[in-house]
Amino acid sequence: MMRIGFLVLTLGLLTSTLGRAESSVNLKTFFEANKMKPRWGEKREIFGTESKRTLVVGFASWCGYCQAEMPEIVRLYSQYHGCGLDVVGLGVEKEAEATGKAVKEWGIPFPVIQDDQYAAKRFLGVKKIPALYLTDSKGIEVSREEGATGAKKMYAHIKDAFKDSKCVKP
Repeated sequence: MMRIGFLVLTLGLLTSTLGRAESSVNLKTFFEANKMKPRWGEKREIFGTESKRTLVVGFASWCGYCQAEMPEIVRLYSQYHGCGLDVVGLGVEKEAEATGKAVKEWGIPFPVIQDDQYAAKRFLGVKKIPALYLTDSKGIEVSREEGATGAKKMYAHIKDAFKDSKCVKP
């Protein structure tokens, strides 16, 4: 009886973990339905037709890890933007002024959306920031990384996604 209980608990935890990671989360549909538009940077369509992949980066101005990871994210943007990678920041904090200040001070070159009502944070199930979500051209999540080393881990996903691209310089 104890084995069955353990098996049920293990399967329950496994399916709840896998269910979220493997689900087809469509960020494009969510952003459009919630009318989430860039507040800073270029005011343009998110998940545009030019993008082969979109990287959504959840961050907050008060987050030391976010500030430490941002240069790596900017490097990813610079290296892969010409290949079809789009990057969109998602300020996950109530104070829009603080997000705007971070955009300026951290030198964020890509558009940033303010999530001051935490709608995207709840939808995505963000547990740690920085939170990085890579999508395909339709806005479907294909990988996610959260926490202090998320950018370094995401780099491997992006490198793999563009491995056949001739525009990438090592």
